Amino acid sequence: MPRMGNCPGIINKLKESCSCSDAQAYFIVWKYAPELLARQNLNTFQELADSYACFKKGNTEAYCNNWLIVDDEVRKGVMWLKGRLHQYKMLELYDQFYEEARGGEVAAFNSLIKNGAQFFKDGNSEQDDIIAFLRGVKLPDDTDEDEEGGDESE
Repeated sequence: MPRMGNCPGIINKLKESCSCSDAQAYFIVWKYAPELLARQNLNTFQELADSYACFKKGNTEAYCNNWLIVDDEVRKGVMWLKGRLHQYKMLELYDQFYEEARGGEVAAFNSLIKNGAQFFKDGNSEQDDIIAFLRGVKLPDDTDEDEEGGDESE
């Protein structure tokens, strides 16, 4: 992934998605996508902590790694970030297949044809989640209502 530093929006989006603190958001990005941080070449946790004032004295990498185990919101943030990184990589892969297909690569062309519709499928996961939930809901039969309330047509 190319360097994308100075993306302050990623920290804010991460905090919104998982209700985590500044330190937790910076830790997640440093651990899983350091190229997204404005400050680059933070090779150690101490360099990260020294670069961002949101880290408290005494915070260690081991302490912050515990967030990944005990804090549901931090894990939610990691999954959010990894999901976005995956989407980015899929866009790059699609572009690569497209260029290869234009160059006559049959396998790339077949992959685009086979997977193109799925790639551009509406990604409204909230709507998909609602539909999946509703599939399990049992609705009362119309006949049950008729038996209890009588037939209104009489």
